[in-house]
Amino acid sequence: MIMGDTYVAVHALIKKNGKILIMKRADDDDFQPGIWDLPGGAVEFGETAETALQRELLEEARIHVDDMNVVFVYTNNSQLPNRQTFQIVYSCKLSDDSTVNLNYEHSEYRWISYAD
Repeated sequence: MIMGDTYVAVHALIKKNGKILIMKRADDDDFQPGIWDLPGGAVEFGETAETALQRELLEEARIHVDDMNVVFVYTNNSQLPNRQTFQIVYSCKLSDDSTVNLNYEHSEYRWISYAD
């Protein structure tokens, strides 16, 4: 018996010059305001995980990535009742011609080292 919803999300661990990209959710966002996270989002019905990740990166930051490889998959209980979340993290390389340009969902971004 299935009780509740299953939610699948994808995230990008984007590498550039030895650093990775993190983005801060806008303070007025309805989901996890002010939280720093890897870029990404929900997989929509009918999408592959890779297509969803490319779409989310374009929507959130106007960037393209190459060399997408799954590096980590995990599940957790969502903050919402009756929802289980599956997260897929991809290691990616920023395309040479891409520059981060945030949309309204995020207020800041940083390139950080693994030590940070």
